[in-house]
Amino acid sequence: MIIQYTPNLQRETEKVTREAFWNVYQPGCDEHFILHQLRTSDYYIPQLDVVAMDGDKVVGSAVCCKGLFTLPDGTLTTMLNLGPIAVLPDYQRKGIGSQLIKYLLTTAKQLGYPAVVLCGNKDYYSKFGFISASKVGIFYKDTDHTQENDFFMINVLDDSFTQKGEFVDNPVYTNVDKQMSEQFDSQFEHKQKLKLPGQLWG
Repeated sequence: MIIQYTPNLQRETEKVTREAFWNVYQPGCDEHFILHQLRTSDYYIPQLDVVAMDGDKVVGSAVCCKGLFTLPDGTLTTMLNLGPIAVLPDYQRKGIGSQLIKYLLTTAKQLGYPAVVLCGNKDYYSKFGFISASKVGIFYKDTDHTQENDFFMINVLDDSFTQKGEFVDNPVYTNVDKQMSEQFDSQFEHKQKLKLPGQLWG
């Protein structure tokens, strides 16, 4: 069952996010810290913070938040960014992540947001209507505008959306204070950090 996030679920959703990302992209992870910071930032949208439940157990968490979008004339506006999306390892590959994503996209459209962007695997996210953002003239900041950066994708929720420009992740994602993240992680049960093949950094 997908429900709206409430503050009493804060620590459980952070635990789920930690479990889902631990040692995946780096030794340990920062995603649970990012989620924690996001919820107290100006980029947070409460209606787009949802939780997957199995009975009374939290098994998944997903959010959409605001990012900055620069139009060709330099004007700044906002666009939605999807993530982090997390499902407990034992519950993965059961469609829970798909349910969370579909719920967020439907709600975002109902709230009047014209588009959602993300950085991710095109083979997975194309199932939800995401396409390379470069196809509609939107590029990730500081990338080559002559290249089709497949990792940066968009789901256009409003067919009248025609804006072009550059997307900039909000600083909650990009400016992670590693010391603060380590201090935050120390509040959770100890887990071993491992350097594994396929990790992107660390």
